[in-house]
Amino acid sequence: MLFDTHCHFPHAKYKKTSEDVVADARMAEVSLLMNIGTSLKESRRAIETTKKFDDVYCSIGIYPHDDRDHAVNVLEKKLEEFLSQPSKIKAIGEIGLDISNWQGGRNLEEQLELFEIQIQLAVKNHLPIVIHNRNGDKEVLELVEKYSKDGLTGVCHCFTQDWEYAKKMLDFEFYLGFGGIITYQSGEYLSEIIKKMPLDRVLVETDSPYLLPEPLRTQNKGEANEPQNVVLVAQKIAEIRSVSYDEVCKITYENGKRIFKID
Repeated sequence: MLFDTHCHFPHAKYKKTSEDVVADARMAEVSLLMNIGTSLKESRRAIETTKKFDDVYCSIGIYPHDDRDHAVNVLEKKLEEFLSQPSKIKAIGEIGLDISNWQGGRNLEEQLELFEIQIQLAVKNHLPIVIHNRNGDKEVLELVEKYSKDGLTGVCHCFTQDWEYAKKMLDFEFYLGFGGIITYQSGEYLSEIIKKMPLDRVLVETDSPYLLPEPLRTQNKGEANEPQNVVLVAQKIAEIRSVSYDEVCKITYENGKRIFKID
């Protein structure tokens, strides 16, 4: 069994229905899916998918550059409304920092405000966070340290940082999520981190429909990634750690259930 701890569906990039995406994942023995919210609209959709499929859970959150037409306090209230209803929400995310040339995006000050408010929401509701971090290591570490005493924990989604950053996040009891990038030539440096870190803090993910793993990335250029392809990520981790594929499946499955508090 495998747990794709980070995917996005439905999405325009898929040529399949959500029903087919989930069915194909099940055929590949991907038994649990975490559908990730990135905006009010996508968070609402993620919640709806959990009502359709027993093996799908979700997170809700606002990505650094999404819902820019809403004030931060309005976004906070909307997320609180989602949390007030019976649901299978298991995390706050995808949240964090995206320090880039995103056209029309939030500046760093606004991103930090949005990020911190969502961290506070996670702490208040005893939920882990799912962090998106592009070029914001210093700021992420400062906020995580600030709230670690309040029980904050979570996942470093699509981990691409160095070992020094990894060690600090592991010390804060975070898990590291690895996806298709570890199968790319450009991601070979991540093998050393996977070798060094405790296997009981590793999560596998697809970030589908993005980041199609190799060799599918080369063979099917332009195609959407899918949760079923988390198998290739698990196989790569087994290769890196010199352990069996079955062991990686078992350990990462239990890791995902633990951090997201799934019985």
